[in-house]
Amino acid sequence: MKKTFLAAAVLAAGCGFGAQAATIVNGSFEGLDNSSFTTLAGGSTAITGWTVGGNSVDWIDTYWEADTGNNSVDLNGGDQGSISQLITDLTVGQTYEIEFYLAGNSDGAPTVKTVGVDVGGGMTIYTFDTTGSDIPMPMNWAEYAYVFTATAASQMLTFSSLDAGFYGAALDSVEIAPIPVPAAGLLLLGGLGALGALRRRRRAV
Repeated sequence: MKKTFLAAAVLAAGCGFGAQAATIVNGSFEGLDNSSFTTLAGGSTAITGWTVGGNSVDWIDTYWEADTGNNSVDLNGGDQGSISQLITDLTVGQTYEIEFYLAGNSDGAPTVKTVGVDVGGGMTIYTFDTTGSDIPMPMNWAEYAYVFTATAASQMLTFSSLDAGFYGAALDSVEIAPIPVPAAGLLLLGGLGALGALRRRRRAV
């Protein structure tokens, strides 16, 4: 019985260790200093850890107040843009939560900004209403979460603007964390292990 519980504990610990290895590089988009903002065209890798897609994005410094650190991203530069990062060290079958913060460029329409988030599967759409926001502050940053189950050890995370024009959603504070297996799930693992051991003993008799 002790061996069975030990095996279940090792299995749970191993799953947790693998899941925790997945991280977001430079989730607050740091690296731009002493500039209002700079426009980065599609294909740019100027922001450490990230690749710009679509038309372009604006890398924001002093133009408005970031949620974390000094910098953030407007997903619309000259027009609709996106920003992507390959997440590595995922555990296949593990469920993860991508936490991120949205605000919006209230200098122009639309009032409600729309963003698509995708990790190699179906896109989920999020919106942010800029009513009551102002530049440079308050931006009224709001927390959002995207949940997915890993199907490969590496998957591409992409945030895409779904609005045309110059004034897009603002993105900051991107993080990833595994969603823990509920205690009931761990008990089930232990129970299944015990059942397997019992069957092995019966066969040996």
